[in-house]
Amino acid sequence: MITDEPIFNDAQDVLVSINCLITIEWMVALQNTQFKLNMQIVDLLCAVTIDSLKKWFCFHLLYLQLS
Repeated sequence: MITDEPIFNDAQDVLVSINCLITIEWMVALQNTQFKLNMQIVDLLCAVTIDSLKKWFCFHLLYLQLS
């Protein structure tokens, strides 16, 4: 039986990822004035964020098909 719990967990991951992206964008915007940001870290965080969004989307589609 499919429950909402895995989808809720993935939705929480998406919210965390979106907050993370907003923070990254803010840091990049301020990089020239206040921060010297390591772009490898930004690339890594963006890759993790995109991966979380893909997982959430796939789980959500699967849930819709099976419900």
